[in-house]
Amino acid sequence: MARADSTRRVATTSKGLLRSKLWLEMAIRILKEEGVDQVRVDRIADRLGITKGSFYHLYKDRQELLDAMVEHWRSASQITYLTMARRLKGPARQVLLDFMEAAVRSNLGEFDGAFRAWGSYEPRVGATVQALDQERIQFIAKWFEELGLEGLEALGRARILYYADVGWAFSGDPRPQVTLRLEFARDLCSLLTRGRPK
Repeated sequence: MARADSTRRVATTSKGLLRSKLWLEMAIRILKEEGVDQVRVDRIADRLGITKGSFYHLYKDRQELLDAMVEHWRSASQITYLTMARRLKGPARQVLLDFMEAAVRSNLGEFDGAFRAWGSYEPRVGATVQALDQERIQFIAKWFEELGLEGLEALGRARILYYADVGWAFSGDPRPQVTLRLEFARDLCSLLTRGRPK
């Protein structure tokens, strides 16, 4: 009997986590497509095709969902960066090129624009965006350090590469974004590593 109760609790928890993920992912999708003002319980429920009553079994209120969205985006980004980096092997220059290409192809920053827009007027979200930017820049700077650049010079080049790609992602260029961003990332990586050992 105790084992059966335990099994039911695990099943209930698993279902709850799955439902929570559905609400969370749809909320982030709406944030990207329509802005944070449209991230409402009734709007999400409508998009999911379910009743909104289940929401309150998962989240205390809308603010708790909004907080969960920010945390989910932050942690997912960190995991993706680390996973991509661990897969890359070889000389630092090639790893840097491969990493930028992987970041573009995986559409790593798919939701960045939505969170940046939200963070422009919501200080807590803005602080998370800034912290994540700095983590990413420090991450990229390590490969410049492996190329023999030190301290501020490595950090400076990492900032140029990172913020240039961020800017390109929001350029509004109507041509195919992935192809152009790849070309841009390769050219900029080559420029910033020119003259450095391979």
